Amino acid sequence: MQSLSAYIQALEDSIPHADKISPTVSSAAVGWHVQHCLMVITGITNQLKKSDPSQYKYSFNKIRTLVYLMNKIPRGRGKAPSVVNPVEVFSAPQLYQMIQSAKEVIEEIKTLPKHSYFMHPYFGMLHLRSSHKFLNIHTNHHLKIIKDIVKS
Repeated sequence: MQSLSAYIQALEDSIPHADKISPTVSSAAVGWHVQHCLMVITGITNQLKKSDPSQYKYSFNKIRTLVYLMNKIPRGRGKAPSVVNPVEVFSAPQLYQMIQSAKEVIEEIKTLPKHSYFMHPYFGMLHLRSSHKFLNIHTNHHLKIIKDIVKS
């Protein structure tokens, strides 16, 4: 698996295909997937920054364990929470601006306490390292969908 920085670069490289759609692969256009990933990256990072590390409590979650062992999210299984579900796809300049913001926030991740956390709707509390792993798996998942859309 690549680093989150490399995945963000791959998202940026996908922006010229933002309008491309393939209903057999996904009902959403490439731009939607790019924007969704960027919203997830910045949203999770903001939650990590706001969290109180002393409140973090580990609990076993078999769905999380399975996804983390496979290093992939099965297609069509999850539903994006409305907060990271783009209502309208931004223009290319807006997507490039979001890319820049994502690059900045992932640098902030490196300075956070290890028990910073965010609450995932399916996986429960994810501490910093688990959050970083989730961001990698999630972004890679959408990049594979983008690749399939562009290919078709």
